[in-house]
Amino acid sequence: MQHSIITEHVLAAFNLEHLPEDQQQELMEKMTEVAEGRILLRMFTQLNEEQKKTFQALLDGDDSDVLQTFFEAHIPNVLSIIEEETQTLKKELLQRIGKA
Repeated sequence: MQHSIITEHVLAAFNLEHLPEDQQQELMEKMTEVAEGRILLRMFTQLNEEQKKTFQALLDGDDSDVLQTFFEAHIPNVLSIIEEETQTLKKELLQRIGKA
């Protein structure tokens, strides 16, 4: 999974330009980490057992470019998943803010 693709979607969804740069960076890192976890989990559930083993080995290697290539080869709707999970995270955060 390429970290920058997720970061781009988070940045577009949350429109943080009004915040000071240090706060933007901190929020982006946290939101990207949460979004990335959700996206990886959702993609993992779409893999068969052999693919899951390969995925786990790739995770251990910690090479985001290899992970991205793997997911693009095995999950045809990878960009849709990224967009959906980013928007879901945004909706949940806005609901929490509204309840606070």
